[in-house]
Amino acid sequence: MSKNLTMIQKCARVFRVFVRVGMILSIAGSVFGLVATLLWVRWNNALAGGVTQLDQLMQLVQQGDYYQKLAALIADTIACAFGAVLLSFALSYLTRELSDGMPFVDDTALQLRRLGVLTIVLPIVSVVLQMIPYAVFDLSAPDRLDNTGSVILGVVLILASLVFRYGAELAQSKEMN
Repeated sequence: MSKNLTMIQKCARVFRVFVRVGMILSIAGSVFGLVATLLWVRWNNALAGGVTQLDQLMQLVQQGDYYQKLAALIADTIACAFGAVLLSFALSYLTRELSDGMPFVDDTALQLRRLGVLTIVLPIVSVVLQMIPYAVFDLSAPDRLDNTGSVILGVVLILASLVFRYGAELAQSKEMN
């Protein structure tokens, strides 16, 4: 194995660890966000006389703040869930690339292109779904809902898949000779 290929494999192993950690954190964020959303609704709609300190805290929350925080919890849970899905596809790609032993294989290039398309599409779908709670509660959505980075990364992944496919073609033609 060449020195460059060894470096690519080492980087893929490191990225796979980071992706796995990010996926676990995204899943945990989704679960905690869902639990927090359910608890937020429960505590704000519970009859008075439960936990005294909690009742006092909930009296301080104005109705508008209630819906703003509820929309934010729902939107953040959606963002974490879509992040976990996207990272699972990235983990699948990295695992496949490491098992193939080199990135210049047709199947690996095809999977990288698919990852690039998903990197563009999934965050856009996520943002659309994140806007729904704000629209339902007639609130303005925060400015943080932006997809520029994911679109750029998706295009870069698609372009890299073309380079990898070309590398696979060169490797196949070299084997035939």
